[in-house]
Amino acid sequence: MVDSNKLPQYIEAPVERMTHQGEGIVRSPGGKIIFVPGALPGEKVRLKVLEEKKDYARGKVLEVLQPLEMRTSPPCPWYGECGGCQLQHAAYPLQLQLKTEMVRGALQRLGKLEPLEEPSPCVASPKAWGYRNKAAFPVQAKLSGKGAITGFYRERSHRLVRVRKCRILPSSLNEIYRKMESLVGSEFLPGYSEEKHRGFLRHILLRETACSLGITLLVASAPSKEQEARIRAELGGILDSFAKEGHLSLGIQRDPGNSLFAQEYRRLKGSGDFREHLNNRELSFPMHSFFQVNTSQAEQLFSHAAEYAAEYQPESILELYAGVGALTVFLAPHTKRLRAVEFGSSSVAYGIRNMRANGFSHAEFFEGDAGAFLQSQSTLPDMLYLDPPRKGCETPVLKEILRLMPRHVVYISCNPATLARDVRILCDGGYAFRNYRPFDMFPQTAHVETVAFLERK
Repeated sequence: MVDSNKLPQYIEAPVERMTHQGEGIVRSPGGKIIFVPGALPGEKVRLKVLEEKKDYARGKVLEVLQPLEMRTSPPCPWYGECGGCQLQHAAYPLQLQLKTEMVRGALQRLGKLEPLEEPSPCVASPKAWGYRNKAAFPVQAKLSGKGAITGFYRERSHRLVRVRKCRILPSSLNEIYRKMESLVGSEFLPGYSEEKHRGFLRHILLRETACSLGITLLVASAPSKEQEARIRAELGGILDSFAKEGHLSLGIQRDPGNSLFAQEYRRLKGSGDFREHLNNRELSFPMHSFFQVNTSQAEQLFSHAAEYAAEYQPESILELYAGVGALTVFLAPHTKRLRAVEFGSSSVAYGIRNMRANGFSHAEFFEGDAGAFLQSQSTLPDMLYLDPPRKGCETPVLKEILRLMPRHVVYISCNPATLARDVRILCDGGYAFRNYRPFDMFPQTAHVETVAFLERK
């Protein structure tokens, strides 16, 4: 029997809006939502339904019947296969418009939120290409057992696309990648099979700062002495061909899975301390530590976030999810007491070092869980800064914020959906949503950062 409710295979329809993953949303004649990569809001497309679920479907653009003027041809030959970028088919001014609406839409639909002040449009990145200072290239052993390939994952899969060049990476990282690609799968760098949990090289991690270049090989087991010597010679030689400090390390991750973090790190070349300049100040951090991947845009974002502290001059500031102190150095000049909380012990150690190196003796770092730290506090800070991971703040953190009720909260988010959720909770608990500003930290992708400002009623 034919299912009369089943969608037709081919549909012509307008694109309503865009998801936070960069997919266009089309509605079938019966009203079912169809997610369509490569479709832009305001266009009319002819699509093929590829997959249908109870509440939604997924489709593929066959033809753009009414394209936007700012639709453009993606310059990357692997665009649409590689899952790294989602918006190369939109000219950069259009990307900024889409991200402005993406944040606005999430706040309105998911949080039922309207700021008291008119929000600003998304702030453009100083670089639309070649901005990303860090990359992770997964490595997979070939099914034949001989050789290996590296590249980037396809969208929603662990299948590799063998790219030759990534346009959002700087030329130096692309050059290192090209030189290393010929070594992957060799006798001293055999690939890893995730299915069989067998092999050696799992990921190639590359990083560049104003002063440093680094390679970390994430491997499944400790190398032999001969193997380590060959790695040191071959990869160390690649780093020596550049003028910057070269850092080479191994990250040994023996457990199954796909984590980019290792149980053990071995330094093979260099001090392991990456040095970066932000706001005319120098910060140090290790290869495996979190640091914003778009340095010039991070300066704009942190400068804006610190403007709230500059305006209100709070006696005390508490910063949660502080990392190695990248935002902290922007806040320190505007308060007499600054406490920064970070879960990772390594990041805390670097945060302490960075504050001392930049002359901020009044800035203290604490190691621990954000919620637990707040629970230990009996007095509220004048201003609270939050920069949580994509999942947003956990319930104990929000609960304790509403217990302490600092006068101002500055929330930096990389996920509009969790930002909307958390701001809604804070507003229900006694805060007014004053304003927000999106920042394009990740051009050519669907990701966007937002700085939101809340004030106690």
